[in-house]
Amino acid sequence: MSEPCPLWVLLVQKFALGTISAIELQHLADAAVKSGASTPEMLQLQGLGAMGQQSGNVHRDLLRKCFTHLQAPAPYKLTCQMAMKVDCEKNPQMTQQLWRSLDFDRPESLPIPWCLHGDGAPFTETDSIEVISFRCLLTSMPVGDSQLLLAAIPKAAVSKETFNTIMECMAWSFTSLYEGKAPKKNHSGVPMDGVKGRPLRRGVLWAITGDLEWFASQFGFPYSSSNMICAYCLADQKKTGSERPFTDCRPTAAWRSSILSPKFLQKEYGAHPLFKVPACSALAIKLDILHVLDLGVAAYLHGSVLIDIMDKLGGTSRSLATFFALGEAKMQLLNKKIAEMYGKLGIEAAKRIKYLTLNDVASSAEEYPVLKHIKGNKIRHFAPVALELSKLHADDRAGQHRVAMLEELQRIYTLLGKNWKEWSPECGIALERAGQVLLAHYSWLANDAFEKGLHRYSLVQKHHKLNHLLAQAHHIHPASAWCYGSESFMGIIKQISSSCTWGTPAHKVTGKVLMKFRLVFHLLLKGYRNLDIIDSAEE
Repeated sequence: MSEPCPLWVLLVQKFALGTISAIELQHLADAAVKSGASTPEMLQLQGLGAMGQQSGNVHRDLLRKCFTHLQAPAPYKLTCQMAMKVDCEKNPQMTQQLWRSLDFDRPESLPIPWCLHGDGAPFTETDSIEVISFRCLLTSMPVGDSQLLLAAIPKAAVSKETFNTIMECMAWSFTSLYEGKAPKKNHSGVPMDGVKGRPLRRGVLWAITGDLEWFASQFGFPYSSSNMICAYCLADQKKTGSERPFTDCRPTAAWRSSILSPKFLQKEYGAHPLFKVPACSALAIKLDILHVLDLGVAAYLHGSVLIDIMDKLGGTSRSLATFFALGEAKMQLLNKKIAEMYGKLGIEAAKRIKYLTLNDVASSAEEYPVLKHIKGNKIRHFAPVALELSKLHADDRAGQHRVAMLEELQRIYTLLGKNWKEWSPECGIALERAGQVLLAHYSWLANDAFEKGLHRYSLVQKHHKLNHLLAQAHHIHPASAWCYGSESFMGIIKQISSSCTWGTPAHKVTGKVLMKFRLVFHLLLKGYRNLDIIDSAEE
């Protein structure tokens, strides 16, 4: 099949992405043929399940006709226990062994830096699926073209040993990439036939990304409720006898003198299988702009700023009854001002927060404000709007701190907008400085609100983690390892996974998901895929 008809590609892709079932695909193909689209490929789809008369066989026939002779690689079969129901001088991550192996006079020989991403997402009403994928750290291609699925496991099928076995297999695979040749034996030491010993383009597992919860569950990092709240220093959140409070944002904060060394981090977390891969260590874990800044610090910051502005409009109250009665009325007025500011600044419609309700910020005056139900990208592009609105209400000391804080946030986003090729240690230092100043103003506003008896400017684990994220920026552009593309990819896999659950026990969902993803990847490699379909899934 050299050039299949576009309708065949569209139908097969929709099936692989989980937007239509096999039976729906046959019905659509039947209607298309009867309407005149009688190409050989469409006649083949029309004939599935004895022309649709035996609907129970449609899925089986589709697999036999469309899932053979695929250009995409077959999934690697791994037996693991599952639950069944019924350094270089300036960059501590760069090891001397890796540094000596690089030939900068031959760029084509340099290893590809790979970025691994892990996360979980609900895909049914009662279960979530944990997805692991990877991409090139420096790719500029759309996520649908550059991200490769490695594993997708429903939580209901996970046992204590499941991910340890999977990670050991991934470590074996990434080690082969580092060595630059196909392995002669599989992960269990059994000799492999076929491609053994074939040269490969070298690759280095340079970054591991995800949210803080995934880091805690997968690598043993502290959870947000832990007394010792940070993996990178000895900051704590003890209620009594705190020696290094994580909420201290000053340059002289006690926790700043307790930053843990790379050697200590590797000793503490190095038992994980991935950190046995050459040139990979605990330093490969990269804190992420999306989760730490956009959905963290910026979300809390904007939430409190909006409530402060509503105070200026005379709209909030500590009484729950009047909080909603007055607050919603003033929120409508604030929405008008926000819309006007978006227009004045020329921010495109797709990046705007459409309409805010009081519940999107705070449910009552006793709740710390934070922007909720809003995507990180829209929170990011709200920063200049919040700055201009705050300038209209900067008639007291708190207002001046708000403006100064938002100016630093805008400076951070401007620096993050630089191309990774332009990034330098000086950019990292400037970014860290802007973050420290931002947190200093935020801390002042938090103390001011506390003295006034107001619930504003909450300090949480993500505020502290921002300090360490900015320190990592000395060696790598934070945007090169952020999770925006990977989270979009999660949406694609979640959609595929949801279509694989009917009559399927949890431990068998993985095989179906990988099968469908393989078909999607095959369509990409053959040049058949319509990328507009993928883009709609990402949004």
